[in-house]
Amino acid sequence: MSDTRQKKYGEAPAPRGPRPAGRATERRSFHEESRNDRERGRRSEAPRRQYSSFTGEQAERPSRRQEEFSGWSRPGQREARAPRDARPSPWQMESELLPALPDVVRRELDALGQALRTVRPLRSAHYRNLPADIEALSRLLTCERSGLYRPYWSSPASTSAYLYYFLPWNVLRLARLFRSLPLPDPRLWLEKGQTPLLLDGGSGPLSVPLALWLARPEWRALPIQVLAVDNAVQPMELGCGVMAAWGDILGQPVWQVRVERGSSVRNVICAPGCSRRPTCSTN
Repeated sequence: MSDTRQKKYGEAPAPRGPRPAGRATERRSFHEESRNDRERGRRSEAPRRQYSSFTGEQAERPSRRQEEFSGWSRPGQREARAPRDARPSPWQMESELLPALPDVVRRELDALGQALRTVRPLRSAHYRNLPADIEALSRLLTCERSGLYRPYWSSPASTSAYLYYFLPWNVLRLARLFRSLPLPDPRLWLEKGQTPLLLDGGSGPLSVPLALWLARPEWRALPIQVLAVDNAVQPMELGCGVMAAWGDILGQPVWQVRVERGSSVRNVICAPGCSRRPTCSTN
């Protein structure tokens, strides 16, 4: 009977006698047992666990087959391998993915700032607020995307922050990438009597056409047509103005850009002789 029941009902505790002789066992600690075994010159009946030290020799593990480490296949799973007669991919890179730009191209990239000031000039007060606007737009595009319930192009501060900070960095990264990728030569279409077309979905301020135009100077004089598609027309028109002003500063021809938003289609001609600067002519 438990002690709780005895206290509750006032019952006398049952007498406890000595334990049977068969249940009495001598309990010794592990250290006492090991010391007695060493004194008697014999090993303990229970095998002791071997612990490896930093200075001791480690037991060699059995070597696994090389097939178990190849790919992401699990042990016992057959690995999917490419056939032996497969042709090599045409996209194999022979150089680094983002090579450094040549000095000539870097000097042309420096002129992008002058083109931006031509298309979207800022007052001194706007220049002072530009770092704070860039920081606010960076948070809006990353950790505060839940507040992006409307296009940030509707805000003049966000538009200036994107053009003066994010656009040059995007053009630099994409230009380095386009110089290393084995892009198809547009002159192949010209030899067949066709006009090469560059489709830029989600174009924004024409970051991809601007970077490709900078990275491949040998293609600037070709009659390449650019189709820019985006939900907002304003950033594409600003990018068209930047391309036209950039070409005027460098004395280089630019490509014809067609801006499309939904069912409305506008033909924006970015040419050195454009009459409606800096937003270019719209047909």
